[in-house]
This record gives sequence, C-alpha cells and structure tokens, in this order.
Amino acid sequence: MVLIGGSGPADRHNDGFFDELRTHLARGGVAVLAYDKRGTGKSTGAWAGATVDDLAHDAAAAVAALQAHPRVAAGAVGVLGHSEGGWVALRLCARLGTPRHLILNSCPAVSFAESEVFALTTAGAEPGAAAALLCQLATAVRAGHTF
Repeated sequence: MVLIGGSGPADRHNDGFFDELRTHLARGGVAVLAYDKRGTGKSTGAWAGATVDDLAHDAAAAVAALQAHPRVAAGAVGVLGHSEGGWVALRLCARLGTPRHLILNSCPAVSFAESEVFALTTAGAEPGAAAALLCQLATAVRAGHTF
C-alpha cells in the first residue's frame, strides 16, 4: 500500500497519522511505502508549486517502486490518499489505472472549485460572490494571464 499524504508540507508521517497506520498494516503482512512529498523531509523539490498532476506523477513513481520490490506482489499494490492525497490518488488511478486498491480518507467528495467556494463561504464570503470570483480566476488562467 502506498500512502499519499495530505495538503501542505506532508512528509512520510503525515502529522503522525501514517505512523500507526503503517505499523498496523505491516503487522498484517501488508507492504507499505509512505514517502515525503516533494520538498519535505528528505525529498527535493517544492510542494507549494506542485499541481495535482505533479503529485500524481510522484505517487505513480512510488507505486512503481513498491511494485518492483521482489517481496511484493506487483498486481496487489494499492494506494491510500489522505485529504488532498485523495485527489492525488484519484488522479493517479484515473490516469494509470494500475493500483489494485484505492482507499480515500478525509478526501473532499467535490471538485477543487466547489471545495474552494466552501472554504471562502466558511470564511465569510457570500456563496454567489465566491463562485463568481473562482469563475473569473479560472477564465483568467485559461486566457494565460499571470498574477
């Protein structure tokens, strides 16, 4: 099982959440690979500028590494995505289709845009204004505008 951490600078421990999970799975005979998100722990790069596609590419490399291990049944490898890692796991599975299992934990069940509208509304914005703002931002990005 490959463990994919949540948002922010998630390392292989994912604020301690992965430690007990990793131990429990390993005691049950499950091979586990938890890795540092780019730019955290012992990993190079920068997580802040990484897209979900970038992170899915990283997760795909972790899946391939676990599948290549001689003591692991390559066809049995799955992924567990926590929080933002759930979006990453979904993207990975949609693109590659190779993981045997997909587990989502505390992953939003809505799009990025819907999640951001909710966050802005929770922070006090009017829902219609928040949605309109995100629509304008998306239009600007598609048109190639920078900050």
